Amino acid sequence: MRILIDGDGCPRVIKEKTYDLGLAYNVEVIFYTTIAHISQRNHPNCIILDNEMQSVDIRIANDTKKKDIVVTQDYGLASMVIAKGGNPIGVRGEIFTAENIDSYLLVRHENQKLRKSGLLRGGPPKFSHCDLVVFQEGLANLVEKNRKK
Repeated sequence: MRILIDGDGCPRVIKEKTYDLGLAYNVEVIFYTTIAHISQRNHPNCIILDNEMQSVDIRIANDTKKKDIVVTQDYGLASMVIAKGGNPIGVRGEIFTAENIDSYLLVRHENQKLRKSGLLRGGPPKFSHCDLVVFQEGLANLVEKNRKK
């Protein structure tokens, strides 16, 4: 089991807390990012990719192995991770599963249609401390669950 992070779409605090949890549980953490999102705070285990559209998602989907945990906000990537036997978790602590991923994909599709028509503006609410707490609990639970298997 490893933890793979879609670094282009994750808040810095999520990256830091995930890295800390990986150290605490002795689980390898791998960050994936594009050249455009490189920062001075990149971690030692960072895979840097070109700026091509979806390059990070494709690489993570290809690298995912059974039991890996993938931190992402991308429902399409989460769907591919599930198909490979991985465990995707959203940055707000959503645990994506084979039973619920279709609902997330449908909502994404409907929201895209509403945005194109001008009926929906803006994005998700600002990331909060409550979101961070829910994420940390969800990630710790996924790690524990996968260690027992």
